[in-house]
Amino acid sequence: MRACRQPRARGRARRTSRSAPRGLHRLAPVGRSIAQVAGSHLTPVVMELGGKNTTIVLHGTDPDRAADLIAVSAFANSGQVCMSTDQVLVAEPRYEDVVERLVARAEALKASDPRTPGTAIGSLINQRSADHFHELLSDARAHGARVLTGGSEPEGLLACPTVLGNVGRAARFHREEAFSPLVSVQPCATERELVELAHGTPYGLIASVLADDTSRALRVAQRLRVAAVHINEPSVGDEPRVPFGGGALSGFGHLGGSETWHFFTEQKTFYVMAGSEGLACSVVPSLTTSPTPSRRPAAVPCPRDGPRSRR
Repeated sequence: MRACRQPRARGRARRTSRSAPRGLHRLAPVGRSIAQVAGSHLTPVVMELGGKNTTIVLHGTDPDRAADLIAVSAFANSGQVCMSTDQVLVAEPRYEDVVERLVARAEALKASDPRTPGTAIGSLINQRSADHFHELLSDARAHGARVLTGGSEPEGLLACPTVLGNVGRAARFHREEAFSPLVSVQPCATERELVELAHGTPYGLIASVLADDTSRALRVAQRLRVAAVHINEPSVGDEPRVPFGGGALSGFGHLGGSETWHFFTEQKTFYVMAGSEGLACSVVPSLTTSPTPSRRPAAVPCPRDGPRSRR
């Protein structure tokens, strides 16, 4: 027997926009529409539909380093990254220190035309995104949120970095991807509360855990229902050599590394009748992303005690 992988045949999936909802926070319904069309043609799909990502700051974390990493996670590319941090959960002993430093970092970021020297925050992608920023901010205020910095209405497509505190759990902010320079900060009394609040969103894409003890950070990370967790680094970032995807409303399936190879190819198996000359059987290995050369399995002699063999 010989098995190999060949390119996956393309389906005849058509484009449709009739039922596609508007708004960056409604990617899941769009994903369902695409999956239905693809399914009608038996065309496999992988979906990454955005995230509502959390950065957790454990007790003992250096507040200056935490503020630096959170600022990158929340405000890089004006928060318009699927991996951007929307909410920060901080162990109570570190809350005030982290908030003070994060507010200072946010206020130091200049929102302006990217061609202007010193600009750190550029424009949002379109007016709909700017309107969504304003709607989430207004709704959060209505649910008791305190604006710690920023909070002004966008000037055209420019939104200044905004940090919120005490956002009520019923606010839209906790259910919708912000996709803008908008982040909330909340204290938590216990490790259990940190994890429970991190799960208070329908998404499951990515998270970040900051701690002075890596083993403790890993213990918390293992409890998070997300596809990937960064330890002591920003939530924004991935590697093409490893799988990337999401769960729940963040989608399904993975791409990256060997997952890309497996998704875009199909395995094909060859059955060879073993004759008196003793044919050799082998299996073609899957693509490897290891920096070391891939090793093809040695040919295995087919047994002759039957008319057909599998290997």
